Amino acid sequence: MGSVVTLTLTNRLFRTRALITLFLFASFGALWSGMALPLSEEPWRLSTTQIGLFGIAGLVGALGAIGAGRWADQGKAQRVTGASLVVLLLSWVFNAQATHSLVLLVVGVVALDFAVQAVHVSSQNLIVADEPESAGRTIGSYMVFYSLGSAAGAVSTTMVFDAAGWGAASILGGAYAFVALIVWTVDRLRTRNTLGSWEPRPGRDDQGVHTDGQGRLDHGSVVRGVVRRHGSQSRIGHVTCREQ
Repeated sequence: MGSVVTLTLTNRLFRTRALITLFLFASFGALWSGMALPLSEEPWRLSTTQIGLFGIAGLVGALGAIGAGRWADQGKAQRVTGASLVVLLLSWVFNAQATHSLVLLVVGVVALDFAVQAVHVSSQNLIVADEPESAGRTIGSYMVFYSLGSAAGAVSTTMVFDAAGWGAASILGGAYAFVALIVWTVDRLRTRNTLGSWEPRPGRDDQGVHTDGQGRLDHGSVVRGVVRRHGSQSRIGHVTCREQ
């Protein structure tokens, strides 16, 4: 538990990704723990086995995000995260239709699982690259937020559904996705103010890291940039610097 607290307080990249993960899996838990509630009632009255078949749609979405790891390795983890969180938010427009259309619900399930898996893989890629010497400790601490988010989403969705129905529960799931997107956006704006624009251009990768124009890290430019902006004793904890 000490590692979780230490990383959260001292490592900005970990803190940001932990918060994103917390709300990401709260949104995930809102769907997968709450979906059975409207499907078991009128007009569907599906059995437990029938509801379980929606897991196939979720698997399709998760498999569709396999490329996220490759994109992250190419320095595109931040853009993958932003785009996927938008998809996650939009998926709730379809998930909210669970009481009216099973087809639209399937679309929402596929989109949600795709987005969650893409962000999950990108986050792990970034935090491990930032702390390669303690990858096990970092991932273990990260998974605490995964568990907390999933539990919070499940409990809160059940409570909201009992009080106000699936429409309100869907708004809650979308709200979790929106907060995750806000956390990502604020972090990118802070990074932009620190290192310049995060948009990739010649000599700069997706993380704002200087390269030699062919995707390889320009160590001299990075060191000079750190010293110029932060002083020689500073450390950029939120930037992934890796050789291509």
